[in-house]
Amino acid sequence: MSKTPMRPNNSVSNNNTLSVNRITAVLLSASIAIALIILCLDIFFTHQHWLSIAFRRIFIVTYEDSIGSWYSIVIALAVATVLWLTIYRLKQDFTTTDTTLRVYTALAVLMTYATVDDGAKIHERVGSAASEFWTNNTTGAASGFLSELITAFPGYPWQVVYAPIIIIGGLLVLFLVFFDGSDRLSRLLLTLALGMFVCAVGIDFLEGAPNYTDIDWMNVINKDTPFRRHYAKALEETLEMMGMACLWVAFVRKLLIRYPRWAFDFTK
Repeated sequence: MSKTPMRPNNSVSNNNTLSVNRITAVLLSASIAIALIILCLDIFFTHQHWLSIAFRRIFIVTYEDSIGSWYSIVIALAVATVLWLTIYRLKQDFTTTDTTLRVYTALAVLMTYATVDDGAKIHERVGSAASEFWTNNTTGAASGFLSELITAFPGYPWQVVYAPIIIIGGLLVLFLVFFDGSDRLSRLLLTLALGMFVCAVGIDFLEGAPNYTDIDWMNVINKDTPFRRHYAKALEETLEMMGMACLWVAFVRKLLIRYPRWAFDFTK
């Protein structure tokens, strides 16, 4: 027996609107606050040197075995979970277009991969392996071009390898901003997330560009000073966490607005 397709309720009541707004405020405030607290703990314990390095590692955002790394994985998993949940609902909705479903599916796959990548640092290892392979195998037009590109590129090799994926991910988010019927706050959160990711990738690019020390604003990061380099990296990691938080809250908000019955009543 086939199920009756569900139509999203677009006439959201005032109570539901208030409830969604409160959920958005709580989730956004909490997730951004956690990211900033993690950064402050890094600054406090690393700068003051109050604890031994064995304990300080827990709070140093740039370490893979730190609280910051754990939070990055958790927030990325939260984004992927909400996206897959949205896809589940969209498949039951006869008003969903194939394009919208494909965009959400592609984003869900990318965010699921990002969760794994955050834990295993796959992009760094793939970038190093690709750089080694293409620089040692220069035969053929394609290999020669890629070898020259990676050699000439001032940033990290992974940025060359993953550039198409990053661009595709950004375009998918922009599609949701302009064509998915988002409300103003959801569009703002998605745009803020993109901006934070662009800034984070830009800082990472500067970190991997030691030959560009003749430009003053790059010297702020590439100066041979561990303190500056550490906090440039810490800022990059924090921007990524905050960007993921904005993505998560935006997708939760879009889901609750599209399907109001899923919004808990926070108006009381």
